[in-house]
Amino acid sequence: MIDIHSHVIPGISDEPDCIDESLQLLESALQNGINTVIATPHHNRSNANDKHRVIYQVHRLQQAAKKQDLPINLLTGLEICMYDTLLEDYKAGNLLTLASSRYMLIEFPAAGVPLYAERIFYELEMLGIKPIIAHPERNADFIKSPDKLYNLIQKGALAQLTGSSLLGLLGRRIQVFSRKLINANLVHFIATDAHNTRERPFNMREACKTITSEHGSKLLDYFENNARMVIEDKAIYTHDAKQVVRKKIFGMF
Repeated sequence: MIDIHSHVIPGISDEPDCIDESLQLLESALQNGINTVIATPHHNRSNANDKHRVIYQVHRLQQAAKKQDLPINLLTGLEICMYDTLLEDYKAGNLLTLASSRYMLIEFPAAGVPLYAERIFYELEMLGIKPIIAHPERNADFIKSPDKLYNLIQKGALAQLTGSSLLGLLGRRIQVFSRKLINANLVHFIATDAHNTRERPFNMREACKTITSEHGSKLLDYFENNARMVIEDKAIYTHDAKQVVRKKIFGMF
């Protein structure tokens, strides 16, 4: 199994403090059936992780994992917080895509969707880059106005759901919205966004059980195949997106 979104590199932003903690996190990934992890440290204006440092740290952690006989494959990436000069930084060669592929993981501020997001996504697509929206189910603007996510997906973006959201670990409201996004074909990946072994662990096994029980094994196969297409840098087949039905469920809308 492949996890396209995780925070496992020691000593970078809010990731594990040391390499021993990172190795414990990788052991947890293996226990969850994950054999390939894309390391995606945060990148934004105030925390502009240098891509060369990320590449070096991933290599260093991979070597440490081998010494511990941990059969896990580590790949490079970034979780890029949307900002207005993102395109300039990409053209300057300062950003990493996922596993050196055409796919770029981008998160929006938790409270909203920047007005320039659609323009940047369009220009990225013109450059051959496919944006993947990280954890849209946690974005207050998408929850309030799910048509905003629908419009971005309709125009070519993809979306990654977090396992913790589906499991209800981030609250009932986010859990219900996650299910609605899945039912509307607005989700293309399941990932962990793991940061540590305590509050934000690798919980892929439980998330996959929930997907299978609630939506069937074919959907899980679809998510797993899409993750494989990312690391193989191949095109992803998408189902027809639907608009989220806006009816009151648990006071959400």
